[in-house]
Amino acid sequence: MKQPHQHTVKYAANHPLYALAWSQQKGAFRLATGSLVTASNAANHVKVLGLNHDASQLVVSASAKVPFPVTKIVWMPSSAYSATQNLLASSSDHMRIHSFSESSSELTLSGTLTSSNRKYAPVSAFDWCPSDPSILIACSIDTTCTVWDINKMEQKTQLIAHDKAVYDVAFNPTSSTNFASVGADGSLRTFDLRALDHSTILYETVPALTGNTMAQPPLLRLAWNKQDTHYMAAMDGRRVVLLDTRRPSAPLLELPAHRAAGLNAIAWAPHSRDHLVTVGEDGFAFVWDTACATSSSSSAANPAGASAAVATSTRVMTDAMLTYDAKEGISNVSWTGGMQEWIGIVAGESVLALHI
Repeated sequence: MKQPHQHTVKYAANHPLYALAWSQQKGAFRLATGSLVTASNAANHVKVLGLNHDASQLVVSASAKVPFPVTKIVWMPSSAYSATQNLLASSSDHMRIHSFSESSSELTLSGTLTSSNRKYAPVSAFDWCPSDPSILIACSIDTTCTVWDINKMEQKTQLIAHDKAVYDVAFNPTSSTNFASVGADGSLRTFDLRALDHSTILYETVPALTGNTMAQPPLLRLAWNKQDTHYMAAMDGRRVVLLDTRRPSAPLLELPAHRAAGLNAIAWAPHSRDHLVTVGEDGFAFVWDTACATSSSSSAANPAGASAAVATSTRVMTDAMLTYDAKEGISNVSWTGGMQEWIGIVAGESVLALHI
């Protein structure tokens, strides 16, 4: 497949965008994006974007209307892709499964994941199991995580995962039973689908003074390292912490990235255990080489609010390997194995693909 000559290609919409995902099909220059239109009676859309090589820009290949803003989009794992099946999932009020036809440039609704037993709160995030594409897990602001059987389009199980809203969830990339979640209670927890009666709290944020009270900052996003599943990354609104699941008592590394404006999203490189991308409201996308971090034991290098135990054992990294300035806030990022030399970002009303 031909690649663009430029280092950046762009799609410009006429409304705010948020959700973003690269296709996981090897060599496919294809992304999906979801809108963030909050006005009453306004339509939202899931769009598939492809590359117009002659114009060196991203163009809409297919589009489908959805009733509410899209919180996340994920393409089906590469192991499940076939010439007759190319699915993507989106979340908002419910989970929806869409089918994309490259030959006819159509995006059709294959099914909506609902249960007759109860009403579901809006879905905040979800993940599609890489090692078992028949399983999808979604999390919600009502403290629950729900496991779905995609083949049967039905719920397998549901659990109360956190004490407060659950903001993100991810499968262990090499397991169909292990997953992790983060939420408003400030904890990162791991679960085993074979034993859901308990969970393991790997990390908790340190309470900080908010106004006149001590409050535990929420954890907003997590990412599981695709090359070494002992490592995970989690973020609050001001920093990223890297954790070793074998020794989770203190983070291995802290990235105080985008602290002035706010941190919005993170993603591990699909081909490297050491590289991570962060994006924020300051308009910057930073690619970090975590192997280059230096040890720090001084409280000055430690982000405000961290404990003394963390300060003596956690490396702090302040210089990114690569930097891109979008000139406006970046709300989301995607970096997958299908096009591992490209990073996708959402900035305002635009999607940009950055060649690295």
